[in-house]
Amino acid sequence: LTTSLLGELRGAIFATVSTTALRKISTQVYAHLHSLDLQFHLDRQTGALTNIMERGTRGVGMALSILLFNVFPVGLEMLLTCVI
Repeated sequence: LTTSLLGELRGAIFATVSTTALRKISTQVYAHLHSLDLQFHLDRQTGALTNIMERGTRGVGMALSILLFNVFPVGLEMLLTCVI
């Protein structure tokens, strides 16, 4: 029971952190795209830019997930092992 409860709590915390981080990054990317001159947008394929941005957003979410659920716990475990 506590394992599933902790898993749900972890998921809820991660969802909040991940959503906030992805929202900030996406806002910065869109602001940068809007600041570019018209010639840039005329020379580029807008569909390709959208796909690149979507893949980047998913990549950041995956990197956050790996850091939070794999790297951080292992580092904490190693630290606690060395201290004890």
